[in-house]
Amino acid sequence: MGLHVMSFTTAGGLPLFARQKGTSQSLPFSLVASLNGVHMFCKSHQVLMKYTQSKDFTVVWKDFEDSVTLIVTASTTDDSILDELLVSIFNTIVLTVGLDEVKNARTKNIERFKRDLRVCYPLIDRLLETVDLLGDRTTSSCGLLNHTDLLGFVETVLCNEALQLKSCLDAFSECIESLFACFFLGNCIAVATAGWWELTIEERKLLTLLIECFDNCTSTDMPVFLPCKSPSVPFRLVSVCVVNGVKVAALCGPSPPLVVVEQQVGKCWRPAAELLRIVQSSTACSPQQTPRSLPQNVTLHNGVIGLLLVNFLYGKYLLSRNLFGNKKEAGDVLRTFYYQTAPSILKKDGCIKGLEIYWCSEYHKLHALNVKDNLICVLYSSSIPTHTMRFITRQTMNNLLLEKQYCW
Repeated sequence: MGLHVMSFTTAGGLPLFARQKGTSQSLPFSLVASLNGVHMFCKSHQVLMKYTQSKDFTVVWKDFEDSVTLIVTASTTDDSILDELLVSIFNTIVLTVGLDEVKNARTKNIERFKRDLRVCYPLIDRLLETVDLLGDRTTSSCGLLNHTDLLGFVETVLCNEALQLKSCLDAFSECIESLFACFFLGNCIAVATAGWWELTIEERKLLTLLIECFDNCTSTDMPVFLPCKSPSVPFRLVSVCVVNGVKVAALCGPSPPLVVVEQQVGKCWRPAAELLRIVQSSTACSPQQTPRSLPQNVTLHNGVIGLLLVNFLYGKYLLSRNLFGNKKEAGDVLRTFYYQTAPSILKKDGCIKGLEIYWCSEYHKLHALNVKDNLICVLYSSSIPTHTMRFITRQTMNNLLLEKQYCW
């Protein structure tokens, strides 16, 4: 079945848009109408229809602001992930058109509202790409395995030059009078201002994905509404490509204009040209560029295949592999391990449920360690003695967290 998302007006059931992921054909109109009709019928009888499941797929309904109804169908039996996806899609709508426009959908011209919503299609499609369906792989199983990106988090990269980059970024944000700025290597955040990290996790995730949607542009300037901090008053999201694979982004007010922002980028980053060259050559941004998301001087134990480091306070993560490992394969195993084990050891109601957990299989071993707001998951080769995993994991975490120059 793939993944299908449909939107309707809550009051009249009029279709607004439909997006899909996967190789399956579009759902027939009769099925789409039935899915919306059964939801409206239940509401008219004071029954809230949240989700329904079969052996191979799940349907989830969700109303927002008594104006927009979203429906998702997917080849999975995990309704909680689909519910999170619908919340993110609604926040995408708010991010691009504003909450007031959504609330006024009941009274305004529907055709005009549908045209306004087209601007959010690229970001919605990018959100759907973050859902990894087993049907996309060579397997006979069905279901939603994990997220290509950790849903709700942004990917980061560590580099030795983070403090110098942070200094340049702070100077740039001061020149354009913005509290919210970040520096991207590829699609990974290297450094960001304190204000950027004060945005909600959902806002940072959507802004990062929106910037990714315009990878081919040298500069962009678009209005955005922050779903939590400013759902009715827009900011301007400006981004400028400094050099190939390196981008600076910021949230601004009505001024300065984009041409001035571009001038300030040149003023602040031109003296750091050699620094940018070093960062590009020494730090991994993607599997196609360099081997890891860690500085080259960081040495991992020979038994470590890959690692996943997550910070829950700032909603960011780092995914890396050792030089001999396959990053995609290691990433798939680590994400699955994370989603299976994280609920077992993370905080709940202010109490820590557990500190660490490990798995052993025929081909590899995994160990997770929870320290304050950070969780590290390490993928080992099967030859590593089980009793040594704790020592190596803790040492690896200390090497990454205690080094101030990485700005984790």
